[in-house]
Amino acid sequence: MTIEPDSNSVVPLESGRDRLRVVRGAAIALYALLSANIAFAAIAFGHELDRHSLFERAKSKPWTITLDEVRAVNDRVDALNAIFLGLVVATAIAFAVWTWAAYSRLGALGYERRYSSAWAAGGWFVPFANLFIPKRIVNDLVDAEVPRRGVTAATVTLRRWTMAWWVAWIASLAFGWVVNNMDDNVKTIDDGLSASSAFMVRSVVLAVAAVLAILAVCFVTRQQRALSSVR
Repeated sequence: MTIEPDSNSVVPLESGRDRLRVVRGAAIALYALLSANIAFAAIAFGHELDRHSLFERAKSKPWTITLDEVRAVNDRVDALNAIFLGLVVATAIAFAVWTWAAYSRLGALGYERRYSSAWAAGGWFVPFANLFIPKRIVNDLVDAEVPRRGVTAATVTLRRWTMAWWVAWIASLAFGWVVNNMDDNVKTIDDGLSASSAFMVRSVVLAVAAVLAILAVCFVTRQQRALSSVR
C-alpha cells in the first residue's frame, strides 16, 4: 500500500530540524539500550557457564550439590528472564520512537512511503505484523533517495547492514522462545545441560544482534541528516 506524504507543502525548516532532533535523541536512547543488551548477554553467558558446571557436577558428583545452590541458580534464571523481557520491551519502544520520527520526517519532506507514520510506531507491537512491517519501514528510509538518484553503492551497503541486523534480531527473539521452552521442560540432567548450552548460544546471538542494530541505527540516522525536501 502507498501512503501519500503528510501534506503538499514544503516542510518548514524548523519543523524538519525538530523531527531530526527526535531522530537523534531516539538513536542515542537506542545506543544505550542496545549496549545494555550486550552487557546483559555477557552476564547471562557467564551465568550459564556456572549453571552448566552445576549440571555437570550433578551428573558426576550428585552428593556435592546442595538445595541452596539449586535454588540460587533457579532464582538467577528467573531474574535474568525478567531483565531480558524488560530490555526487549524497552528496546522495542525506543525503536518505535526512532522509526516514527524518521518516517514522519520522510513524509514531511515529500519522500514516498508505503505506510503511515502510525504504522512506523505501532508496527512494532502488532503480533505477526511486527515480524516484517518495521523492516519494511526501515527499507523505505534506506531507499528514500532511490527514485531521484538510483541505487548507489551506499544504498546497497545500507541495505545489507539493515538486513543483517533484522535477521539477527528475529533470530535472537525466536531462539529465546525456543530455549525458554527447553528450560521449562527440563526433566533430566541431560535436558538441563542442553538447555544451558542453548542459553549460551542465545546470549551470543543477542549480542551480535545488538551490535548490528547499533550500526544500522547509526547509518540510517546519518542518512537522515543528509535528506532535504523534494518538494
